[in-house]
Amino acid sequence: MYDLGSVKLLSTSNRKLIQEVDPGRPEQRSLLLFDGKDVAAVDFDSNITFRETINQIELKNHPGRTKLDAMVEDTISPEERASISARLVLLAPPCEFNEVFEDVRVISGDHPTTQKKLAAAAAQYNRDQMIPVKLPNAEYSSLITAHGDLGNGQFLCPRSHSTFHYDHLKQTASDVKGLDPNDADGGDTTAEPWRHALEVAITEYTLEHFPSGSVAVYAPAVTNEDRRLVACIVSQFRKHQSTGRWRSEWTIKIPDEPIGGTFSVHGVIKVQTHLYEEGNVQLISSKEVDFSVTAPNAKAFANECVRHIKNAEIAYQTAVGDNFKTMSDTTFKALRRQLPVTRSKIDWNKIITYQIGGELSRAS
Repeated sequence: MYDLGSVKLLSTSNRKLIQEVDPGRPEQRSLLLFDGKDVAAVDFDSNITFRETINQIELKNHPGRTKLDAMVEDTISPEERASISARLVLLAPPCEFNEVFEDVRVISGDHPTTQKKLAAAAAQYNRDQMIPVKLPNAEYSSLITAHGDLGNGQFLCPRSHSTFHYDHLKQTASDVKGLDPNDADGGDTTAEPWRHALEVAITEYTLEHFPSGSVAVYAPAVTNEDRRLVACIVSQFRKHQSTGRWRSEWTIKIPDEPIGGTFSVHGVIKVQTHLYEEGNVQLISSKEVDFSVTAPNAKAFANECVRHIKNAEIAYQTAVGDNFKTMSDTTFKALRRQLPVTRSKIDWNKIITYQIGGELSRAS
């Protein structure tokens, strides 16, 4: 039983039965049945059934607290609360993680389980979103990705062949250290010529097509002879009342004989935008792409890969734009007419003329 002032909550299977008693008039009482969203209230004296939103019912003797607060604290365990909070953080729109994280932390409280889950969610979010990070004295940004995660907050920068520590909550990098040429943390050293060539080609492509793009190309350590390269491209923006992030990840399987061999490439392109001007709309879209490349050397391989990547990303961007136009011409029109029946906009400076013309037409 959960008792707050004059409110008592009694567990009944998966619902909550609330018995509210007025201490001054015990003969007047009502039962409220909580079904997960609303409260159905029955006043036994008048025998009238009505519904009202839980958040609008304030607890007696606890100003500012609602029955919903009491129910949530009583029905949700710290572990469940922590899991829910973590899932909310992972849904943060591009470039808005800090705002969402702070709001969720305030709402969810400071229970140790919740704080631990939120910290883990922050790390997962940064890896999934491939957050760019600028290392000291570096010309280009590095990326926080699962492919460069070395554990314990350490990440690999394949471009500079160094490691750094990343604080997922502060989103800052520190403790940059160079790696020895054959250090296992640096990845597959035998694939370095191919990795470097691809890195150079994709960097040129990204600088040309993405105003704020960042690139990282990894050659993960060989496991079970599965030699591969992973190229990650990220570009993001934050403008007035809108944010967006473009991500693409390309996994290239290296053949046993790279020179003259066939490289199989699988790519995933993801777009997420958030517009909150006079509304709150998010677009989340993705597309998978497959192709193969055969080349006589590393430079030719890299150029051919970038040619395919460029064509795939342009085609995807064009398709997303076409879908917006289709929605504007069909779906949105089904919700609300954009123009008057005449399909022409009204010149409000001539509205008096329109009114006079209408009156003359009716008079004739």
